[in-house]
Amino acid sequence: MAPRLEINAANAELLPAVFGLGSLAGSMALMIAPLRGSAEKAVIRLAAVTGLAFAGAALVPSFPSALVAFGVSGVLNSLFFTAALAARAEFSSPNARAQVFIWTAALKVTAAAAGTALAGAIISLDARLPLIAGGALAIAAAAAARVETRGASPESTILHELPRENWPVAGITPAESGQNESA
Repeated sequence: MAPRLEINAANAELLPAVFGLGSLAGSMALMIAPLRGSAEKAVIRLAAVTGLAFAGAALVPSFPSALVAFGVSGVLNSLFFTAALAARAEFSSPNARAQVFIWTAALKVTAAAAGTALAGAIISLDARLPLIAGGALAIAAAAAARVETRGASPESTILHELPRENWPVAGITPAESGQNESA
């Protein structure tokens, strides 16, 4: 991106630093005003907006606008990550919460490693490709999640799809599911 933005490599190194500062700013904002409402809806919305921000950061025309775009991307990424943690806690039953935590952490590390490997493979073609690909993937995931939840009841779209006879196996009691036990 440095040649396209007409900056040297040292200045280009400011972009990930500003992303990190944006992440810190997002974390501080969350301490003052935590996310409210449905974690599921927040994850879907923030995945889409964060994806747009990543893709937008790849397409900005100047170095100052790139600094702003990377900072905004950092803020949004922080909000998205927090919403994902809230959704993980909201949708995991108490008996399975530790397993859900471990599996989602493992998936996150795996996805990050695969993304880094892919970014390393394609960055020599164009430094913007990893940002565009990551943004497109986040937008696609948000769109798929939105389609999956469209028309669903306001309750969990995960727990309520488990057949009643599987609740004990999944560590879910009728009271935890929010469903009427006599149904």
